[in-house]
Parts: sequence; C-alpha cells; structure tokens
Amino acid sequence: MTGGAAGLLRRPEEPRATYLELFFDLVFVFALARLSQELLKHLNWRGAFQTLVLLLALWAVWANTARLTDRLNPQQPLIQLLVIATMFGTLMMAAAAPEAFGEHGLFFAGV
Repeated sequence: MTGGAAGLLRRPEEPRATYLELFFDLVFVFALARLSQELLKHLNWRGAFQTLVLLLALWAVWANTARLTDRLNPQQPLIQLLVIATMFGTLMMAAAAPEAFGEHGLFFAGV
C-alpha cells in the first residue's frame, strides 16, 4: 500500500466513533423525524409507499457514508470534508422531503 493511501485508512486500534460521525447520525435522526411527520399527515397506502421510497434513499446515503467512515480514517481532513458535505446534502434532502413527490422532487433526487 502506498504511503498516501495508508494515511486514509482507519487503523484497527481506532474503532471509536468520532464526534463528527455522531453528529452525522443526528442529522439522520432529524431527516427520519421529517419523514415520520409527513407520514402522519398522509396516513394512507400512497403516503406509506412514498415514505418508504424516501426512507430507502436516505438509508442508502447513511449506509454508504457509515461504511466509508468505518473503513477510512475520519480524522483526515479530506474525509471530514466529505462527511460534512454529506451532512449538508442530507439536511437539504430532509428539507425537500415533504414535497419530494411534488415540486421539489428533482431537488431531492439531485442532492
């Protein structure tokens, strides 16, 4: 492995989550709260299906970012910048979630 790439990988003795990773999870709690609020407003089969689709999109972002920060060293500035950008995008997705199947659909999908 090259010297530059070795610095990006997380060492086995560092299994703890960082504060940035925990804040990242908090952003997803906010996004899930937004989805559940919208489900309560549209409590029918169509609303449940739409919420499931949005939940799967948010879950895919969370799972891929969690996998990335588990494999790579979250103390590196490049990885921290990537996590912060992903958090910002997730906040934008949460803001667009109520109208994701309406006028903000392309914004939600683009983020």
